[in-house]
Amino acid sequence: MRSTFTRLGLIVSVALTVILPCTGFAAEDVIQLPIVTPNDHILGLRFAPVVLVTYSDFECPYCKQHYAVMMDFLRAHRREVSLVYRQYTLAYHPSALPAAKASECVASLKGNAGFWQYVDTVFTLGASKYEKAALQTGVSAKDLKACMTDPATEAKVTGQLQAIGENVIGTPTTFVVDVHTGNTLRYVGSIPTWYFEEAILKVKVPEVEPAKLSSCPAGRRRCPPEGMKRFR
Repeated sequence: MRSTFTRLGLIVSVALTVILPCTGFAAEDVIQLPIVTPNDHILGLRFAPVVLVTYSDFECPYCKQHYAVMMDFLRAHRREVSLVYRQYTLAYHPSALPAAKASECVASLKGNAGFWQYVDTVFTLGASKYEKAALQTGVSAKDLKACMTDPATEAKVTGQLQAIGENVIGTPTTFVVDVHTGNTLRYVGSIPTWYFEEAILKVKVPEVEPAKLSSCPAGRRRCPPEGMKRFR
């Protein structure tokens, strides 16, 4: 399958490689990744050839670790990669939802730059310090309180969870998307930068017709094109 990318956004329906943390298990499936639009929280080039779409929880320690890895990777590839942050709050993290709501409030009141300042700060201070992190971006306590109690703010957060549904099976989950080939890889868990290095190379390989695929071991549903390195 092939995705489409326009100035209005990106929609993907492709084969995915899933790397589950600590298991070494890999599987392929087909999903639809919700469209990326200018309303998303985007860091880096708005129309970068490769987009990392991450679903994250501010109270998740692995998300904090993963965010630092992604920032390092983004700095090294700023000319070809952008980062999209989406909310995926876990019910058993009591500060996750209010911290996510605060981030959406900062985005509304201080724009995209304010949002990313908040993300840096709340991951540093901890999710329970979401109010302090928000105030450090320059929003007023009055405006923050009004926004936090607005039902529309929580709807923004829950809407992102509902849109992706069961295609996120843990946090963090990151989709590496090449907007030209339409190829997408999904990674679950905090992963090192070299995974992203290999992912960018892999998603850039144009899709190959089934007749041109290399021979497959018995029982395997889909194989890579000749010469393509598979993840282990």
